[in-house]
Amino acid sequence: MTIADGSLSQFLSAVASSAVIPSAGAVTAVGGAAGAALCEMVCLHTVEKDGYDEVTDELAEVGEELRDVRHRLLALADEDVAAVEAVQAAPDDRKRQKRATEVPLEVAELSLVVLESAAVVAVDGTETARADAVAGGRLACAAICASLVIVRTNRKRVDDEPFLTVCDRRIDEVEHSVQTVPWSPGRDRCL
Repeated sequence: MTIADGSLSQFLSAVASSAVIPSAGAVTAVGGAAGAALCEMVCLHTVEKDGYDEVTDELAEVGEELRDVRHRLLALADEDVAAVEAVQAAPDDRKRQKRATEVPLEVAELSLVVLESAAVVAVDGTETARADAVAGGRLACAAICASLVIVRTNRKRVDDEPFLTVCDRRIDEVEHSVQTVPWSPGRDRCL
């Protein structure tokens, strides 16, 4: 059974248990997916509402991308569980350590997509649903920050310099991109 197929209560009970998995990587992926779902909802409500003709096409496209990102983030939650299980089974296996680093890095990158979409949706979406877009963006911010903490922790166990160079470049790109996303006109940024 996948995380997406289970109940939220089951997932949180498993996280709160003495077992090591699911752990932070899976939780951040679910958080990013929740942010995507909120922004996706705002897109759907805006597209269906009269008076938003100028943004309907754009928000329909953004909503479709958010749906795909949401599904991928939920799949990454399961991939994180598998990666952590694999590392526990063979802690000295460098290939497994690399995978445990790659998964949360992809979560951060996809959560950045959610954040960038939230900035658009918060401005162009219906006023009554704007709070949902802002909440989705804040969840994406949390997923980005938490995922990068996991990546930095896990990369310490990897001794593959080319891999680490690429990993560090991707971390820098995410951090730089987060700083360039305007949260809303004339207001603060996400982080």
